Amino acid sequence: MEDLIERFASNFTITEDHTTEAIVFACVDHRFNQIIQDFVRNELGHERYDLKIDAGSVKQADPKTRNYSVYSWIIQNFKICIEKHEAKKLLIFAHFDCGAYGGNASFTTFEAQLTHFETAVKAAAKSIRSDCPTLEISAYIMVLTEGTEGGILPVEL
Repeated sequence: MEDLIERFASNFTITEDHTTEAIVFACVDHRFNQIIQDFVRNELGHERYDLKIDAGSVKQADPKTRNYSVYSWIIQNFKICIEKHEAKKLLIFAHFDCGAYGGNASFTTFEAQLTHFETAVKAAAKSIRSDCPTLEISAYIMVLTEGTEGGILPVEL
Protein backbone atom coordinates (compact mmCIF):
# COMPACT_ATOMS: atom_id res chain seq x y z
CA MET A 1 0.00 0.00 0.00
CA GLU A 2 2.80 2.46 0.83
CA ASP A 3 4.26 2.02 -2.69
CA LEU A 4 0.90 2.97 -4.14
CA ILE A 5 0.47 5.98 -1.84
CA GLU A 6 3.91 7.27 -2.83
CA ARG A 7 2.75 7.39 -6.47
CA PHE A 8 -0.29 9.59 -5.73
CA ALA A 9 -0.28 12.97 -7.44
CA SER A 10 -2.30 14.35 -4.54
CA ASN A 11 -3.91 13.09 -1.34
CA PHE A 12 -7.43 13.69 -0.11
CA THR A 13 -9.92 12.69 2.56
CA ILE A 14 -13.66 12.33 1.96
CA THR A 15 -16.59 12.18 4.31
CA GLU A 16 -18.29 8.84 4.85
CA ASP A 17 -21.68 10.55 4.76
CA HIS A 18 -23.20 10.15 1.28
CA THR A 19 -26.17 12.46 1.84
CA THR A 20 -26.39 15.65 -0.17
CA GLU A 21 -28.47 18.79 0.05
CA ALA A 22 -29.10 19.25 -3.65
CA ILE A 23 -28.30 18.34 -7.22
CA VAL A 24 -26.75 21.08 -9.37
CA PHE A 25 -27.60 20.63 -13.06
CA ALA A 26 -25.49 22.83 -15.33
CA CYS A 27 -23.76 23.09 -18.69
CA VAL A 28 -20.23 21.88 -19.34
CA ASP A 29 -19.03 25.42 -20.15
CA HIS A 30 -16.01 26.02 -17.90
CA ARG A 31 -16.57 29.79 -17.86
CA PHE A 32 -19.47 29.35 -15.46
CA ASN A 33 -18.37 26.40 -13.27
CA GLN A 34 -16.70 28.32 -10.45
CA ILE A 35 -19.37 31.05 -10.53
CA ILE A 36 -22.10 28.44 -10.09
CA GLN A 37 -20.27 26.61 -7.32
CA ASP A 38 -19.58 29.85 -5.43
CA PHE A 39 -23.23 30.89 -5.80
CA VAL A 40 -24.52 27.52 -4.60
CA ARG A 41 -22.25 27.61 -1.54
CA ASN A 42 -22.22 31.31 -0.65
CA GLU A 43 -25.65 32.53 -1.73
CA LEU A 44 -27.81 29.42 -1.43
CA GLY A 45 -25.91 27.89 1.50
CA HIS A 46 -25.44 24.39 0.09
CA GLU A 47 -22.08 22.92 1.06
CA ARG A 48 -22.80 19.41 -0.18
CA TYR A 49 -24.35 18.82 -3.57
CA ASP A 50 -24.11 16.39 -6.45
CA LEU A 51 -22.98 17.95 -9.72
CA LYS A 52 -24.62 16.86 -13.00
CA ILE A 53 -22.98 18.46 -16.00
CA ASP A 54 -24.23 18.07 -19.58
CA ALA A 55 -23.65 20.14 -22.71
CA GLY A 56 -26.52 22.59 -22.94
CA SER A 57 -28.02 21.33 -19.65
CA VAL A 58 -31.64 22.49 -20.09
CA LYS A 59 -31.55 21.80 -23.84
CA GLN A 60 -31.40 18.09 -23.03
CA ALA A 61 -34.34 18.35 -20.61
CA ASP A 62 -36.60 20.63 -22.68
CA PRO A 63 -39.11 18.41 -24.57
CA LYS A 64 -38.80 20.66 -27.66
CA THR A 65 -35.03 20.20 -28.04
CA ARG A 66 -33.96 17.13 -26.12
CA ASN A 67 -32.43 13.91 -27.31
CA TYR A 68 -34.57 11.38 -25.45
CA SER A 69 -31.72 8.95 -24.71
CA VAL A 70 -29.66 11.78 -23.19
CA TYR A 71 -32.68 12.97 -21.19
CA SER A 72 -33.27 9.43 -19.94
CA TRP A 73 -29.63 9.24 -18.78
CA ILE A 74 -29.98 12.57 -16.96
CA ILE A 75 -33.14 11.39 -15.18
CA GLN A 76 -31.43 8.11 -14.21
CA ASN A 77 -28.62 10.16 -12.67
CA PHE A 78 -31.09 12.34 -10.75
CA LYS A 79 -32.85 9.24 -9.43
CA ILE A 80 -29.54 7.83 -8.18
CA CYS A 81 -28.91 11.13 -6.36
CA ILE A 82 -32.39 10.93 -4.83
CA GLU A 83 -32.17 7.27 -3.83
CA LYS A 84 -28.52 6.95 -2.81
CA HIS A 85 -27.70 10.49 -1.63
CA GLU A 86 -31.15 11.58 -0.40
CA ALA A 87 -31.17 14.69 -2.62
CA LYS A 88 -34.27 16.81 -2.07
CA LYS A 89 -33.55 19.83 -4.29
CA LEU A 90 -32.57 20.37 -7.90
CA LEU A 91 -30.85 23.60 -8.91
CA ILE A 92 -30.98 24.13 -12.68
CA PHE A 93 -28.54 26.52 -14.35
CA ALA A 94 -28.62 27.74 -17.95
CA HIS A 95 -26.41 30.44 -19.42
CA PHE A 96 -26.23 33.03 -22.17
CA ASP A 97 -23.82 32.39 -25.05
CA CYS A 98 -24.43 28.62 -24.78
CA GLY A 99 -22.75 26.77 -27.63
CA ALA A 100 -25.40 24.02 -27.57
CA TYR A 101 -27.86 26.67 -28.79
CA GLY A 102 -25.41 28.31 -31.21
CA GLY A 103 -24.10 30.96 -28.82
CA ASN A 104 -24.96 34.66 -28.78
CA ALA A 105 -25.05 34.73 -32.60
CA SER A 106 -28.28 32.69 -32.57
CA PHE A 107 -30.20 35.52 -30.93
CA THR A 108 -31.00 38.88 -32.49
CA THR A 109 -31.42 40.74 -29.20
CA PHE A 110 -30.66 40.47 -25.50
CA GLU A 111 -34.41 40.18 -24.84
CA ALA A 112 -34.76 37.32 -27.34
CA GLN A 113 -32.00 35.36 -25.60
CA LEU A 114 -33.49 36.03 -22.16
CA THR A 115 -36.97 34.96 -23.28
CA HIS A 116 -35.55 31.85 -24.92
CA PHE A 117 -33.74 30.72 -21.78
CA GLU A 118 -36.64 31.55 -19.46
CA THR A 119 -38.92 29.43 -21.65
CA ALA A 120 -36.41 26.57 -21.96
CA VAL A 121 -35.69 26.49 -18.23
CA LYS A 122 -39.39 26.40 -17.36
CA ALA A 123 -40.04 23.60 -19.88
CA ALA A 124 -37.07 21.61 -18.58
CA ALA A 125 -38.18 22.04 -14.96
CA LYS A 126 -41.72 20.93 -15.80
CA SER A 127 -40.43 17.83 -17.59
CA ILE A 128 -38.01 16.90 -14.81
CA ARG A 129 -40.71 17.47 -12.18
CA SER A 130 -42.93 14.91 -13.92
CA ASP A 131 -40.14 12.31 -13.80
CA CYS A 132 -38.74 13.23 -10.36
CA PRO A 133 -41.76 14.57 -8.44
CA THR A 134 -40.03 14.54 -5.04
CA LEU A 135 -37.45 17.16 -6.05
CA GLU A 136 -37.95 20.78 -5.09
CA ILE A 137 -36.76 22.61 -8.21
CA SER A 138 -35.18 26.06 -8.51
CA ALA A 139 -33.76 27.53 -11.70
CA TYR A 140 -31.30 30.26 -12.63
CA ILE A 141 -29.97 31.88 -15.78
CA MET A 142 -26.42 33.14 -16.03
CA VAL A 143 -27.12 36.39 -17.90
CA LEU A 144 -24.35 38.22 -19.74
CA THR A 145 -25.26 41.91 -19.79
CA GLU A 146 -22.18 43.37 -21.49
CA GLY A 147 -19.54 41.17 -23.07
CA THR A 148 -18.15 39.13 -20.21
CA GLU A 149 -20.08 40.92 -17.42
CA GLY A 150 -23.28 39.50 -16.02
CA GLY A 151 -25.29 38.16 -13.13
CA ILE A 152 -27.39 35.24 -11.94
CA LEU A 153 -31.11 35.65 -12.53
CA PRO A 154 -33.58 33.45 -10.59
CA VAL A 155 -36.38 32.09 -12.75
CA GLU A 156 -39.87 31.86 -11.30
CA LEU A 157 -41.17 28.38 -12.00
